[in-house]
Amino acid sequence: MPASLDPPPSLLLQILFLAGGALMLWGGAEAMVRGAARIAVHFGFSPLLIGASVVAFGTSAPEWLVSFFARLEDRPTMALANLLGSNVCNLGLVLGATAVILPLGVRRIVLRRELPYVLLTGVLFLLLCLDGVLSRIDGVLLLISFVFIYTKLVLHAKNLPPDLLPDEESARLGDSTTLKDVLLTLFGLILLAAGAEIFVLGAEGFALGMGMSEAMVGATIVALGTSLPELVTSVVAALRGHADISAGNILGSNLFNLCFVGGSVSLIHPFPVEPEILTFHLPWVLGITIAVWPLCLLSGPSPRISRPAGLLLLAFYVSYLFGNLP
Repeated sequence: MPASLDPPPSLLLQILFLAGGALMLWGGAEAMVRGAARIAVHFGFSPLLIGASVVAFGTSAPEWLVSFFARLEDRPTMALANLLGSNVCNLGLVLGATAVILPLGVRRIVLRRELPYVLLTGVLFLLLCLDGVLSRIDGVLLLISFVFIYTKLVLHAKNLPPDLLPDEESARLGDSTTLKDVLLTLFGLILLAAGAEIFVLGAEGFALGMGMSEAMVGATIVALGTSLPELVTSVVAALRGHADISAGNILGSNLFNLCFVGGSVSLIHPFPVEPEILTFHLPWVLGITIAVWPLCLLSGPSPRISRPAGLLLLAFYVSYLFGNLP
């Protein structure tokens, strides 16, 4: 997906891109959540692991493509602002909106392991950027961190019991084979990637036509567009009763963005790091990650993201958007 595209020739075409992309996103999320949930059952995996790996990698593909092409076109600020803005969007908009629609129960293991990993990778990313460049050596360190963290997640997930699909969903889907579920998941991933590209085409064309800067477009319009797969997938997973897939998708996507996207793209072509990345975007990434802990623990005896907590996360995201305004 190109990092910057010419504006569509008409407002009607922009609207068609946005509507068509949204429909493809929803259909892709439906297919992928169903397939991924059944794969978890087939192989005895925890849905949390499936959400943090297969689903998260698939929904984060647009971030990788946008950042890669932005860097190739010598737009490093847009590339970095996109992947950092996507992380803020995942925790603020995606987690917040999902919780407002349906409050999410959060396993304590997520607060003890997955969420700390997200925070630590954010701190590591900040430290590597302090010298004003994300070098190839920094990229190698991020990729090593990526492999280490996901190895730990797989080992931890082996001790988690797999959740069964709800009876009504099993009856609705009927008998299925592992091959069918893999194909369904892959079909969902393709629809998500294509839907995100079409949506971003319309949204970015409109934004650039309005005279927005590259950094602002990357951190807002493009970041929102590339986070749509996470948003739709997380909402669909929550509505289907797969809260672990929803939580795993959000946290896994943030790990993927920082470690794999940041690491692989900087390994190909180092990033100069503008001051606004250090003084604005990275502090927001760390701050909203830290905020998730008390929001989960203050919602009652069992950790959960309640509707009020979801509204607060949405408020954080709106504040971040306004902070990007010139």
